[in-house]
Amino acid sequence: MGHCRLVKDGKRTAHGCEELFVSTIYNKALERKIINNLSNKELGIVFSGGAARGAYEIGVWKALIELDLANKVTGISGTSVGALNALLFAQGDYDAAANVWEQVQKRDLIKPRFRLKEKSINTLQQNTERAKTPDEVVTNLYDWIRQFSISLIDNNVPKLIDQSIKDYSFMTNKLIYTCLSLRGWPVFQNADNELDPEWHREWYVPLNILDNTDLKTIVTASTRIPVVYPKSSINHMSFVDGGVTDNTPVKPLLNAGFKKIIVVHLDNRQYQECNIIHKENSTVYNIVPSGDLKGYLSIDRGLTLGRREMGYEDTIRFLGFFLERGMI
Repeated sequence: MGHCRLVKDGKRTAHGCEELFVSTIYNKALERKIINNLSNKELGIVFSGGAARGAYEIGVWKALIELDLANKVTGISGTSVGALNALLFAQGDYDAAANVWEQVQKRDLIKPRFRLKEKSINTLQQNTERAKTPDEVVTNLYDWIRQFSISLIDNNVPKLIDQSIKDYSFMTNKLIYTCLSLRGWPVFQNADNELDPEWHREWYVPLNILDNTDLKTIVTASTRIPVVYPKSSINHMSFVDGGVTDNTPVKPLLNAGFKKIIVVHLDNRQYQECNIIHKENSTVYNIVPSGDLKGYLSIDRGLTLGRREMGYEDTIRFLGFFLERGMI
């Protein structure tokens, strides 16, 4: 079977764009169906990326339970570790999520990775010998190079998902997004041998449309911090941490029409303190850490509990004020 090629301004698009185009059209149709069937779009929540700092978001969750808000959330979005927390939040089992976070150790963030390639040089040689055009030669070489990574470590996100989620039935009554960063490579673009430079763009994926295996793959891909962890290859496309392009993915919930959105930040550089802003037709409640959450890859049980407690206290103080006045 031949390859479908997209053409713009007389030039063929970068390798992998065809698969992205087809999957995007298909995903958008399914996403629109889910949005239309979701009757309650009153409250959504966004979890930012921040590696080990994500324990702060578990504390926010605890506060939302006490404020009787957690069970009212029907839209959830997250990037990187926020994607993992979004999945845990959607499941609705706080105790399971808190237990997983309390057990996370340094080795779960920095797991040795010694297998650097999956295709042998012999396979590359055979494919190259069968190639009939220069373009096919470049494509074969490109696909083989994609199997390499300079990263010698990985994380245990798939294992953490398996430990905390056994039943995915919760996916049917909520809208859940994660953000990945699509990563391009320099490849031949047209007959003039022009090169398309490396590029990144955000890619929002509604997790509801995926089966359990693909869901785990997508969430894991969203946590792949460039240089620190290897990229993820999915359907001939490369993805890295969603935080590269959108570390706080509010956009999907805005587009879906959620009226109120709680946004949990793991860095106070953009916002110095908790605040409210208005975007489009939505009210956005920004929850910002009141103190230093320490390093992204720094973790032990003490740090986890401290981050969780800060998230809890910041949320109780900020959202509690507005709840008392009937403003949420």
